[in-house]
Amino acid sequence: MTVKHAFSLFIQDRRLNGCADGTLKNYHAILGAFIVENADAETNALAEILPPFLISMQDRNIARSTLSMYYRTVKAFCSFLANEGFVSEPIKVPTLKEPAPAISPLTIDDMRLIMKTLDRETFLGFRDWVFVRFMFDTGVRRGEIVGMTISDINLDDGFALIRGKGNKERHVPISKSVRRSLWELIKRSAPRRRMGVSAVFVSRNGDALGIRGANSVFRRLNRVGAVPNVKLHPHLIRHSFAVNFIEAGGDQFTLQKILGHSTLEMTSRYVTLARGSIQSIHERFSPTNLI
Repeated sequence: MTVKHAFSLFIQDRRLNGCADGTLKNYHAILGAFIVENADAETNALAEILPPFLISMQDRNIARSTLSMYYRTVKAFCSFLANEGFVSEPIKVPTLKEPAPAISPLTIDDMRLIMKTLDRETFLGFRDWVFVRFMFDTGVRRGEIVGMTISDINLDDGFALIRGKGNKERHVPISKSVRRSLWELIKRSAPRRRMGVSAVFVSRNGDALGIRGANSVFRRLNRVGAVPNVKLHPHLIRHSFAVNFIEAGGDQFTLQKILGHSTLEMTSRYVTLARGSIQSIHERFSPTNLI
């Protein structure tokens, strides 16, 4: 089987397994040129062709995280070939160890500052207030929250149906105070909501809030300096939720389910970070300091 044919089948398989369009585009962007250059090569030749390709990627001046994405894509393609029997032997792809990025989560006081910055008397201010508050409460991703519809919210039982990466669904708990805020937002949105729009969060014109609209929420917060010397962005809210959840006594297994992580590896990073914060708090408030 040729590399070009195998890659076409790989893309079809990923699409059938629910891969997001963005992920499929990344596969083409990362491997497209390589596939064209080696289109007629046999898949069994990849064991010799791939190493020079990966080395050439390392020699380019690209971010470590981008390089890691190249490696993960190649590994996914090679795993597909092995699982489908398109190569006589599995192709070993080394794992590029990526240093864990430093995470400086927001404190509870930081979160209070952000909430106070937003003007709840206006529709946009109140919507942004509920938007950020919901993220603080659940740790959902930006793309997940804009894709949420009114029917996904169960205000009685206190859960939201979230569609994550690869269209995987999970139920995320919502606190009582945030449930009340969501219900108030839904009522205040009704007069401006366009016909057929079921999104929980809508624009001032009544359209469903998209990724660009979600980004504008944080641009407005950064413009007014909601938290001094801190650039706010959606993933920082997610990080902050996770760390504060652990510090408040939550366990990493529950956190993994809430965040939608497929493994405990990422969740464990938050546990490690929270332990460091707990140690600092203990150092300041330990009773032995008074003896």
